[in-house]
Amino acid sequence: MDDKKEELGLAEVFAYEGEDENVANHFFANFAASEFDDDNNVAFNAKELNWKNGDRMKEYTDLINQHTVQPVVTMTNPHSVEDLFFNDEVAMIHQGNWIVPALDDMDPSFVQEKLGILPVFADDDLPGRNVAGSNWVIGINKTKSKDETQAAIEFLNFLYTSEKGKEIVSDEFQLVPPTKDVDIDDISAPVSRQLYQEVLDDTAAPMTYKQEPYGFLRASLAPNFQKYLAGQLSWEELTKRTSADFKQMRQVQTVD
Repeated sequence: MDDKKEELGLAEVFAYEGEDENVANHFFANFAASEFDDDNNVAFNAKELNWKNGDRMKEYTDLINQHTVQPVVTMTNPHSVEDLFFNDEVAMIHQGNWIVPALDDMDPSFVQEKLGILPVFADDDLPGRNVAGSNWVIGINKTKSKDETQAAIEFLNFLYTSEKGKEIVSDEFQLVPPTKDVDIDDISAPVSRQLYQEVLDDTAAPMTYKQEPYGFLRASLAPNFQKYLAGQLSWEELTKRTSADFKQMRQVQTVD
């Protein structure tokens, strides 16, 4: 594809958002799941990050960084998604189906006709996978009044179990539903249907990265990953620093 950029009208193959720390976390998610046995509980209780698939993540990172619009560390979401990707100046970005509403606002046909999603081959012994599924446990504040907590319960029941609520989640918000009883044909975006089917088939990688120690992304993973992208840090040093930070943060936050 790099050899055919001029023929295809591409400025570059990728527009990777090095500026967005959440993209770093989502990218990391592809390579972290199997280290924690594809289990959110294992991830939540993990005391160490050993970078089981670190070499593969480095290969992907180096490939993208070699063929992305530069400077990568200042690439923002609007420029990546709404300028370069939407206007066919790059072929690929690292994103999820949450960009569907923004693309629909500009041109609904883009999502239906042009938008696809590719799996990441993060593990030597597993097929390519996409990260998808439910990763949060929704809590209700028990210190609130009885009326307030009951209203919260009723709202959640409406949003995730009523026909109107499920329509809002899958059609208006274009999200992958957190329940398995949604008619897949009611999900309008092809990429969201694909991800939902992978969740139903249990072929998606779970979102174990959401169970990392609080503050790990902002204080360690994102800044060190940005430094690697900018050539200011070796991959060996990145894994060393983030592993030490992960361990220390987990120790501090663990209550016996």
